[in-house]
Amino acid sequence: MYANFVFWLGILVTLVGGGLFYLYFSAIFKANNQDISFKNIAYRKLFIAVITIAIGFPILFAGIIAMNEISGLTGYKVMTIGGGLLFGLAFSAFLFGLIFFFGKDNAGKFKRIVKYSAIIGGLLSLIAIFIVLDGFTYLELITYPLVYQIVIYKEFSVHFYALFILSGAILVYFICDHYFYIEYGKHGLIENLFYIAFPAGIVGARLWYVIGNWYREGFNERPLDAFAVWDGGLAIMGGALLGGIVGILFLKWRRKWIPTRHAADLIVPTILIAQAIGRWGNFFNQEVYGSITNSAYWWFLPEFIVRQMTISGSMRVPLFLIEGIVNLAGYFIIRYAVGRGLKKYTKMGDLALLYVVWYGLTRFILEPMRDPAFNMGTNDKWSWIWSIVFIALGVLAIIANHLYERYHTPKAGKIDDGKVAIKVKK
Repeated sequence: MYANFVFWLGILVTLVGGGLFYLYFSAIFKANNQDISFKNIAYRKLFIAVITIAIGFPILFAGIIAMNEISGLTGYKVMTIGGGLLFGLAFSAFLFGLIFFFGKDNAGKFKRIVKYSAIIGGLLSLIAIFIVLDGFTYLELITYPLVYQIVIYKEFSVHFYALFILSGAILVYFICDHYFYIEYGKHGLIENLFYIAFPAGIVGARLWYVIGNWYREGFNERPLDAFAVWDGGLAIMGGALLGGIVGILFLKWRRKWIPTRHAADLIVPTILIAQAIGRWGNFFNQEVYGSITNSAYWWFLPEFIVRQMTISGSMRVPLFLIEGIVNLAGYFIIRYAVGRGLKKYTKMGDLALLYVVWYGLTRFILEPMRDPAFNMGTNDKWSWIWSIVFIALGVLAIIANHLYERYHTPKAGKIDDGKVAIKVKK
């Protein structure tokens, strides 16, 4: 009885805190209140909402522990409950910074504060989730392998893999929308592009997978199986390729006043973030992992990752995690190290083409590390061969892009110096 009371109390407190956070934040946002300080009574109310959320999670987790009547293991209980407290605080800070940063100019001179609030809050939220999951793991409250789908009704279910792909795509949209807002002073310029390019990317990912495994998985004998996307089978190479082509055509058709290469520089490298998030779908599905490895080599990993990557009694190399980190590194290198640090040496379109090179290098290095069961093609080297093609095409395209910029003479009245001259009226 006591355990149930604590559990439901935690849910109630968390929901109340979330509701208050929404109400107070909406009021601040709509009022364009730029006085981000504790002296402002509106922010005091928001602070109370954050504390309420932060208290709700530890109570909820304490209720779960009490309901399972776990004796001893005090350290892991404290670890789990403390992780819940950290998550409540960090996630609220993340939402606070994220909404202000990507919204209107509500933050004003505090733009830097809300930016770092989003970044630090997001990182601490991720750390807190890892702490909580490890706590539940050590308390034996999580069974492995993890559930990989949510059953809605009978055979109809939603796979976590799809949710991660969708979440990554939505996050990338908001990031890119913000880039375009900075450039043109208007939100929503690429909203229609997202509605077209994202589904095209899914179709392209499926086509690439089917073509690559045409004989390996028997699509040549059962062509209709190519439409059975619910059975799994997407290849990022095809998704990026078709999605990019459709996106470029859309810009040429509906956003003619936006330089296509400049738009590609803003959008394409950001796809690496979506890929990093999408790889967690592979983690839940226990797929696209590497060869057998010694868990002692991975002592620094959270326990829940080690257990999920232990398949048939042996731990596998967590390629999903390695590739996710490589993708995020690629984004920051292309966007900031090259895009800003080497700005005077780059031309419009280079950043988008660097994505092609980076992705090719990633596949070239990681494909040989995969378990053979997840390779593509009859010779297991479909993706590896194409990675070389991507690298070569990307490098040649960058060279051609620089030659074009050097020898191309723009038409009269048209600026073609790598900078955007057209601005949308606010």
